[in-house]
Amino acid sequence: MTAAPGSAADPLERTWRRLLVAYPPAYRRERGEELVATLMEATGERRWPPAREVLHLVGGGLAARVREAGGRTAWWADGLHVGVLAVAASTYAGKVHVLPHLVRPVWTALAVLLVLAIMRGWVRLALPLAAAAALQAHGVGDFGPWSEHPAPYWVVVAGLAVLAVRPGRMPSRSWLWALVPIGCWALQYVNFGYREEILWLLFWAGVEVTALAAALLATVAVRDGRWALAAAVYVAPGLVYLAANLPDHGRKGLVYWALLTLLVLASAVTARRARRLR
Repeated sequence: MTAAPGSAADPLERTWRRLLVAYPPAYRRERGEELVATLMEATGERRWPPAREVLHLVGGGLAARVREAGGRTAWWADGLHVGVLAVAASTYAGKVHVLPHLVRPVWTALAVLLVLAIMRGWVRLALPLAAAAALQAHGVGDFGPWSEHPAPYWVVVAGLAVLAVRPGRMPSRSWLWALVPIGCWALQYVNFGYREEILWLLFWAGVEVTALAAALLATVAVRDGRWALAAAVYVAPGLVYLAANLPDHGRKGLVYWALLTLLVLASAVTARRARRLR
């Protein structure tokens, strides 16, 4: 029989109970005690848990959280929503100036409200805002910047249009998504030199690779196509830009985009295989 939670008698049991936080609360209530008992029996008289078992436990917990979050709406709508949010957050993070002498109030307010609306699942409010931003990117208005690369804006519009005709409301997303634009806007107050700009580009590349690798792992856990679709939506504008400016990209750039594409394809293949096995 296991000791009570927080008991000083068994450090191993306390460690297992702390690691169970990786699982959703409902799962812990239903199966937490059974899981702790099984782990205690398997690990014997050890003082600290084996690293392999820790990885399995935490990985299983994260997979359970992904499955729980993904089970609330249709897989394609969920994946499209996440992909659109990722494109919008990353695009407006770099297209909104917050320095006092560069700020454009209407454009800034539109971008903030648009990203917020997508985060909260208000797709019918977000759609006209996204359309206005896309038209401005083509130079139709004069309240924001013109863009030589309007594909991200129209990907957001197209995705929101599909979600807007779907009955029901999309779920709200984590407020952590707001850290993407807020972090990039805060960096505008930092005086970057050439070296710092290179480091920033490398950091952002690492973030993208990590995010797409996480989408692949989430696809393995959920066993449907929502995360593969989200990854594909995110990468699509970049591939359009790559195709339009292929001569301007060196070998390293091509290798980078090939890696991103490979991760997306791996997620799609994994989702397809999982669907066939159902």
